[in-house]
Amino acid sequence: MNFLNWHGPQAQLFVSEPELIKEILNNREGAYPKMKSEGFAKKLMGQSMITNEGEKWAKIRKLANHTFHAESLKGMVPEMILSVDAMLENWKKFDGKDVDVYKEFGLLTTEVISRTAFGSCFMEGKHIFEMVAKLTSITVKNVYNVRFPLISKIVKTADELEAGKLERNIKSSVLELVKKREADMVGKSSFGDDYLGQLINVYHDPSNGIMIDQMIDEIRTIYGAGHLTTTNLLAWTIFLLSINIDWQEKARNEVIELFGHEKPSSDGIARLRNVSPLIIKITNSI
Repeated sequence: MNFLNWHGPQAQLFVSEPELIKEILNNREGAYPKMKSEGFAKKLMGQSMITNEGEKWAKIRKLANHTFHAESLKGMVPEMILSVDAMLENWKKFDGKDVDVYKEFGLLTTEVISRTAFGSCFMEGKHIFEMVAKLTSITVKNVYNVRFPLISKIVKTADELEAGKLERNIKSSVLELVKKREADMVGKSSFGDDYLGQLINVYHDPSNGIMIDQMIDEIRTIYGAGHLTTTNLLAWTIFLLSINIDWQEKARNEVIELFGHEKPSSDGIARLRNVSPLIIKITNSI
C-alpha cells in the first residue's frame, strides 16, 4: 500500500510495492532526489554517502566498492570468525538461560565493523558506537516532531542540547581515531586497505581529496548505519529460523556436511546451496 504523509509543510510518499521500490532505488536517470537531512537527522548522518548525490556520492561510492568488493569480503571472513567465536564462547555462561540475541548481535556487529572497517578492536570503538546509538535514539524519538525554525534557533530542547553534545563528542572521537592511524602509518606509502585507511588516503590526495568533515561523516555513518542494519538483519534471521524448524535443520545439516567441525571458509560458504544466499546478504551488510 502506498500513501502520502505530511511532516509539517513537507509531503512524504511512502511506497511498499516491490516494483516501485526497485525503480526508485535504481534511480538511473536521477528522477528521485535524496531527501535533505535536517535537524537531528543531519547531526546523525551529516554529509555522507547516504545523503550526498552527484560527484560527492560517486567518489565515496567508488571507494566503498573498492573496500567491500567480493575479494575484500573474503579476506574479512577470518576476522568475522574470530568475533563470532568470542561471542559463542561468551554464550556458554548462559547455559540453560535465555539469551538476548539482539543485544548479543549488537556487540558482535560492533566488533566485526571495528575489526574489518577500522582495523581496531571493540574496546577502541565502543564509545563511538555508544554515542552514535544514543544520537540515533534521539533522532528516532523526534522524527515526527515539527518545530518552527525561528523558535528552534532561540530555544533548545533537552534533546537538541544532548544531540549537539553527542555530535561534537563523536567528531572529536573520530578525529582521534584518524590521528592514531596517521601516527601509526608515518613513513609508509598508504594509511591502510580497510575503509578507514582508504578514506584517509583519499583525504591526503590533493587531486581526489575530501574535506575532513565529510570523512568524519562517512566514518560515523558506517559506525551507526552499518551496525544497526546488520544487527536487525541477524536478529530477524534468527527469529525466522526459530519458527521454521524444518529449514533450520536443513541448513544446519548442510553446514555440518560441508565443514564438519572446521571453521567455515569463503570458498566453502559459496558452495552452500541453502545457506549461501543468506550468508552473502549478512556479510555484505557487515
